[in-house]
Amino acid sequence: MKKWLTNGVTLFLVAGAGILLSLEGAAGNLLPNGSTAPAFDLEKYEGGRVSSAELKGQVVLLDFWATWCGPCREEMPWLVEVAKEYEAKGVKFVAANADEPDEAKAALAAYVKSDVPGVAAYAAYGDAFTSGKYRVRALPTLYLIGKDGTVLASAQGSVSRWRVERWLNTALK
Repeated sequence: MKKWLTNGVTLFLVAGAGILLSLEGAAGNLLPNGSTAPAFDLEKYEGGRVSSAELKGQVVLLDFWATWCGPCREEMPWLVEVAKEYEAKGVKFVAANADEPDEAKAALAAYVKSDVPGVAAYAAYGDAFTSGKYRVRALPTLYLIGKDGTVLASAQGSVSRWRVERWLNTALK
């Protein structure tokens, strides 16, 4: 009985370590904090373009997401609320949609109409080139870019509102 328990605990610890290492490895694929954020120039949902050059000197929250992505759909309502709250403090939110290019316009229009109308002001059509520069391997992927154009924080997968607000408050100090 004692040996069974010892083997069970050992197996549990090894499995846990493996999971932590795989999660750490996934996060390690993102651009490191302190690195220069790659330039981007994206078509906005409501028309026009949004670029890193025009946002220089501002804190930017850049979210790579898709309308079909469950975790993205869960985060988007509160991300839009945070964007509205922090906009007056100098934060710009860019929601770079990663739906398939031939489906993106219709998918985003339907999402804006029925799910989160407020995202229209922040939505842009992402592209494979920009996603590649930001090492997007899974959705959602979120970057916080400082006023100086460097990566301050990043996350792949779901992130909490509390964590994003903490990032923003730190970046604005």
